[in-house]
Amino acid sequence: LGPEILMLYAGPIAAMRKTGHWNKVGAARDVGRAKAYLSYLVDSEAAVPARAVDMWLAAEAAVDEHWLDIEALAAELLSRGTMAGREVEALLLRRVLARARAIIEAASHR
Repeated sequence: LGPEILMLYAGPIAAMRKTGHWNKVGAARDVGRAKAYLSYLVDSEAAVPARAVDMWLAAEAAVDEHWLDIEALAAELLSRGTMAGREVEALLLRRVLARARAIIEAASHR
């Protein structure tokens, strides 16, 4: 459930980062669902808030780390409207490979 919780938190975090606000209905639904999932990962309901903060911070870090990929995917989705999972994977793989090529190229010129 950990990755699912991170994804649920990442949506509102990315929206806030890009636009300065988020869809209150969608964000509330995502955060509520994440907290429900969290209840399965902790020993008691009293532990949910602290774990929620930890997961939110982890999601913020993931959004920061992958921001350029998130923006590229969002731009592609806005252009196309929808994408199949394999198309998303292909887009992200192309981006990873381009970064790897750039690193190799830079290293070869040292």
